[in-house]
Amino acid sequence: MQRKAGASIDQIARATGWQEHTCRAFLTGLRKKGRDVARETGKGGRSVYRIASAARGVKAD
Repeated sequence: MQRKAGASIDQIARATGWQEHTCRAFLTGLRKKGRDVARETGKGGRSVYRIASAARGVKAD
């Protein structure tokens, strides 16, 4: 998700072995913890997600 192209829910699910609804819940959890998760429309109108920055209030390594 940190790569420039981001990742779709399908790609996240394949990489983790999780179901799609679990991936969406994971993204919600990241947002609640202060991560800047950007959602953009990718090719074919599918949503693509990227972690745009480090958590608010937390220094990146």
